[in-house]
Amino acid sequence: MLFIVAGCASTTIIGSWVDPELKSIEGKSIAVFCLTPRLDVRDRVETEMSDAFQAKGVNVMRSMDFITPGKMDKEVIELILKQNNITGVIIVSLLDKEKDTYYVPGTTTYGAGYYGYYGYRYTAVYDPGYYQTTTSYFIECNATSFLDNKGAITWTLRN
Repeated sequence: MLFIVAGCASTTIIGSWVDPELKSIEGKSIAVFCLTPRLDVRDRVETEMSDAFQAKGVNVMRSMDFITPGKMDKEVIELILKQNNITGVIIVSLLDKEKDTYYVPGTTTYGAGYYGYYGYRYTAVYDPGYYQTTTSYFIECNATSFLDNKGAITWTLRN
């Protein structure tokens, strides 16, 4: 998850927890789940995360590759993970989003020019202000050992 949000300049980690017994995940197999009803977002997040982990030598399986849209039984998902020797699961979910609206004040630029017999003329160019809305997303990313169902890492991010 940190690989993905590193490209976003305004992303900050607002909370984290790491299991002190956490060992390296190199050589392990993990599954990435992005919990969202939007398939385009799910595909992008899972693909970017799996690409980043694979570049580090971790075998990754995207949930898009084995979970069809709609409801699937927990037992079926666990069976698929066991058949593929998955040892860890990463779950990404949107916790909340906040919209903020603020006013950007206008500007005025003054200038002067010479126009023949009429003398100096002062000009003013006015750029009006406007309202701008920004949205902050609060995202949680949990990494869990699939073998013992023990949480290992939790991040809460604000972007």
